[in-house]
Amino acid sequence: MKIRSWLVLPVSSALALLGVSALAAPASASSGAAPTPLVRHYSSSGVVLAASGTAQCSTAVSARSGAWFCPAPASSARSAGVRPNISEYCVAEICYYRLSGASDEEEVQGSYGYGGTYLGDVRSVMTDTFNGGQSTTKPFWMISTRGIKSWGCSGERLVFNSSHPNGIGINNGASYQTTGGGSAGASAQENCWGSTGGYKQYDDGAAWGGIAHQFQWADPSFPGEWWFYAISPKFQLQSNGAYYLPDPMPFGPNPFSANWSAN
Repeated sequence: MKIRSWLVLPVSSALALLGVSALAAPASASSGAAPTPLVRHYSSSGVVLAASGTAQCSTAVSARSGAWFCPAPASSARSAGVRPNISEYCVAEICYYRLSGASDEEEVQGSYGYGGTYLGDVRSVMTDTFNGGQSTTKPFWMISTRGIKSWGCSGERLVFNSSHPNGIGINNGASYQTTGGGSAGASAQENCWGSTGGYKQYDDGAAWGGIAHQFQWADPSFPGEWWFYAISPKFQLQSNGAYYLPDPMPFGPNPFSANWSAN
């Protein structure tokens, strides 16, 4: 039985994506270099770190200003009837699926653009699997229907506690890793750590653990970088050393956000 209404997350400001006004004129196309290093767009305190602006997603594309990232038109119905007997939670641009007691999947779908120009759609899938204290995120990929100038992704193993409800990186952030690449054609699949088996980390001391994922990408003809983060549900440490994902899935206060940042 699918679960869609058991949880109300206080993330309206994160999920009703913010647009950015008063931006510089579109930049000219440039060569496909790797993106600027990723910074954390999420906060361990649960506060959303996002560019300021006014909501664009409820405005017609032709009337939008600045950069924007909004739910894809079909995203609200993408999971209907597709995964029977799998618990899920979907809101705005993201769906979380509980695949098993040791695994979850996040699926992001959205459209992005600049002012009145629609640029493309993106889809991303990230699957987290726990084996004792070992976690692996694979697959970990994104596809854009429009060619991109550069892309990057990050992963971080988190600890959830009362002081850090949205999670904080283990070992003072030592698990934070990034990778990325240059230009890619339309509908190409950007695989994070594809040649090394995905993002992997080990921790067996946290009562509640999880993983933060990010993607960012730049356009050949417009300035800045679009980005989103998706923080996994919380996995609970068991007496046998395994991490277990409860059903229904528990989350921190700000598990998802997406926006645009200047270079």
